[in-house]
Amino acid sequence: MKTRKQRTVVPAVMMLCVVGIITAAPMVPEKRKAPDEVRCLSALTSLRIGIDEIPKRVSQDERRRLLALFQTAIENQGFSVVTDGDGPRLALQYTTAMDTESVPDGVALATVVAVHQGVKVLRLDDEMTLPVASVLSTAIGQKANLKQLMERETIKVSQMFSRFAHMNE
Repeated sequence: MKTRKQRTVVPAVMMLCVVGIITAAPMVPEKRKAPDEVRCLSALTSLRIGIDEIPKRVSQDERRRLLALFQTAIENQGFSVVTDGDGPRLALQYTTAMDTESVPDGVALATVVAVHQGVKVLRLDDEMTLPVASVLSTAIGQKANLKQLMERETIKVSQMFSRFAHMNE
């Protein structure tokens, strides 16, 4: 036979547990804040573009062709390319590496697209233009096909950049 105290305490403890669980759980999930390198690309619609680094063996004609390909690829992703102003600049960089002893005909290619834009560094109380976000792609191919490899990677990093820039949407 249960005492009156037992009949009162057990339901009271159970009720406290239920109330504790309900109030401890969030009622509305907290909206996650995107990383700063993604947020700084919000509402980005127009860009200046350029090639900042390219292997010496690439001719000026090929450099211009790659820049034109880059512009087309960026425009195909919905961005407009502008030639003036001080807005964000998309910089394309190519770096190659070779190991002629191990792979005499091989080449490794790293392709980077970096967004340079004006920022204020609070610690210095100064405004400056800095790379604020970048994407990187690597590929391996034959030296004889470096031109095609660079073209393919140019399109690839353009698409990667677009996905990265639209993550906030």
